[in-house]
Amino acid sequence: MEKQQITAELNQVMLRQPELQLKQPLNWTIRQGEHWAVAGTNGAGKTRIAEILQGRYLLESGSCHYYFDGLVSEQIQSISFKDIYSLADCRNSYYQQRWHATETDDSPTVASLLDYAFLDDELKEQFGQLQIEESLAKKLIFLSSGELRKFL
Repeated sequence: MEKQQITAELNQVMLRQPELQLKQPLNWTIRQGEHWAVAGTNGAGKTRIAEILQGRYLLESGSCHYYFDGLVSEQIQSISFKDIYSLADCRNSYYQQRWHATETDDSPTVASLLDYAFLDDELKEQFGQLQIEESLAKKLIFLSSGELRKFL
């Protein structure tokens, strides 16, 4: 079997800032066509790893290599809860808004944001595998943390 082309590679990465330091050097190889999901408890460093991949930190040691043309931000992306506001015109939304029923009328549904009726069958099948269909009728503001992560 032919080895896939490497897209990004982290070798023995340690951060410069002591308050952001990793417990051990970070090594990671991402190959062309791979999509990664980093899971862990709060404070485990998931966002930090994504930000290292995106080149947001100065390194104390180690190296990050990228084997693609264009900007890192176009090729390596992370998703967080703050990204909910980029999905729809939710500039006036706030975290506790879901508990104020009259203030959620303008919040779009998941299906309307996806334009679900026009998606191809393969993508709809993937949504089924992730159990996103259950959230299609919900307004974006009413998604639980887990549902929002799946959707994003």
